[in-house]
Amino acid sequence: GGGGGANRDVYVSILGGGEPVWLTSEAGIDVQPVWSPDGLYVAFLRTGQKFDEKAHLIVIPAFGGQEMEIARVWSGLDWSPDGKSFAVCDQEGSGGANAVYLLSRNGESRFALTHPDPKRSEFDTFPKFSPDGRYIAFIRTLSGVSGDIFICDIQNKNIRQLT
Repeated sequence: GGGGGANRDVYVSILGGGEPVWLTSEAGIDVQPVWSPDGLYVAFLRTGQKFDEKAHLIVIPAFGGQEMEIARVWSGLDWSPDGKSFAVCDQEGSGGANAVYLLSRNGESRFALTHPDPKRSEFDTFPKFSPDGRYIAFIRTLSGVSGDIFICDIQNKNIRQLT
């Protein structure tokens, strides 16, 4: 949307008609928008033009207002059903594998839920909370070629493969 070219923005449409509300207009590519559970905010990732830079996780009021940067992450975004945290994909250090992390709503704390093996070229992406918030589903990809669906129990970090 919006600025054309490589710039992509986030819009909100009202059910039942009306013009979409243009939420973002900054340079960059705004992707993976998710609603807060109360419907008052939208979180999204803003990526730059460089492949090797982390994305900015940003929260904005659902009908416009001041953007607030929460953290820098590699990819993946979902908002927990209780609104207190995000599921994101990131890595520790430059040699780490992309793993699923639980990130606090304010970005001040985070911890890894998954631990893919970088020696096997595993990485995790596309985290999504279950409706009750007890589990996170994600895709584990091996060597960038094939992926399977896994589920992580947030309480005990037990992971099981579904496909």
